[in-house]
Amino acid sequence: MPLVKDLAPAARGLARTFPELDRNVRVLNHFTNMLDHNAGGREAPDKAGRDEGYLFQLGWLAHQTTNLQNVDDANGPIRPIFLTGTCSTLTSLANDVPQAEFALGLSPLLATVCKNPTTRSLSVKRALRANGG
Repeated sequence: MPLVKDLAPAARGLARTFPELDRNVRVLNHFTNMLDHNAGGREAPDKAGRDEGYLFQLGWLAHQTTNLQNVDDANGPIRPIFLTGTCSTLTSLANDVPQAEFALGLSPLLATVCKNPTTRSLSVKRALRANGG
């Protein structure tokens, strides 16, 4: 019986704590239900106004965060860069920072997609004239 006598104070403390623990678990349950709420259920990707709920978004965020650190080569991990912009935006960038045209590899993009706009760092017409073209 000495073991049971030693457990009595702990059991009384647990009994006093249990209502608070029960309340905390209930609040956590309400929070996860709120995150999981998806009123429309699974919806097609092309549906306008689609809402998949916060757990879907958190999963996507975790995937993208992992993806940022999982790209590596012989020199170690690198972060992928995805540069987007309209032709006028990229031409303006090349005019404002001429080195960016070559550092970011914009010349092939400007030549093929944007139909050879003239920039401060590169004038296609001038280059063709200089090369006899």
